[in-house]
Amino acid sequence: MVYADSTLFIFAAVEGEKARRAQALLTEAMKNKQLSSSLLSLDEVAWVLSKPLGTEDALKITENYLASGIIFREVTRQVITDALQLAREFHLRPRDAIHAATMRVGGETEIISDDSDFDRVRGIKRIPV
Repeated sequence: MVYADSTLFIFAAVEGEKARRAQALLTEAMKNKQLSSSLLSLDEVAWVLSKPLGTEDALKITENYLASGIIFREVTRQVITDALQLAREFHLRPRDAIHAATMRVGGETEIISDDSDFDRVRGIKRIPV
């Protein structure tokens, strides 16, 4: 199972070179039914995509991801507790720490992300978009 932060979903929905790579990574992971993320990713996807695409299109894309078969993990009290520790230990921003903690709960060790901050976290291998 591979974990994805929101950058995969955001890049896959726009144009350009990163979009093509993100679409290929997303297609491959979904074909193998091997993709997970945090439910918080959907919030970020809707927010970021609403700027270039408009709110309605961003919400439709977000709904499509939710219905896609991707495993979206809930953010629990334990995830937040673990995230606080990871934020301190690896100097992560809160949202990145939540992603790292969510990965650990799910047993994932690989993340598809354009965010190099994950490179500092022991036990995580980043696959760049």
